[in-house]
Amino acid sequence: MNCGRGEAWETDAAKELLKSAGDWQLVLQIGVDRHAGIPQPGAYYVIMHKEDIAARRFDRARVTYKCD
Repeated sequence: MNCGRGEAWETDAAKELLKSAGDWQLVLQIGVDRHAGIPQPGAYYVIMHKEDIAARRFDRARVTYKCD
């Protein structure tokens, strides 16, 4: 889902996604680091369902990217 525009959050898909927002946990956040080869602005976020973290099902992690 591309959330680059505010209207994206008014769609049925976004409203359905937001219902489960409390089930997700931020696991790792990686920001800009030119020394690590990440020169672009923004940050990568690794998120997981809380139950998947507890069960160590790291294959179900999701990565999102956000920039200003």
